Amino acid sequence: MNWIRELEMSEIQRETLNEYIAEMENLNDKINRFMNRIDEMYQSERYHEKVSKLRCFKGIETFAAMTIQVETADFERFPSAKSICILYWTYNRRTF
Repeated sequence: MNWIRELEMSEIQRETLNEYIAEMENLNDKINRFMNRIDEMYQSERYHEKVSKLRCFKGIETFAAMTIQVETADFERFPSAKSICILYWTYNRRTF
């Protein structure tokens, strides 16, 4: 990121760039705070066991596992794995 700060540009361009950089850093800080909070929630008794099981799947880390757990709540309400897949596919198709 230092290379972009060292570019030569006009005063107004520099001011604009600095505003963009400040906003990006602010958003990165916010994302990090939320990710830390999600990790704290994962460590709680309420989520740890179920989320740990989801994290066993390749490619599923804490954030994805917490999302799946919170959105699904109780996997027992689904009669089969196929019904979960159909629901997931239907939901994701509507969000795009």
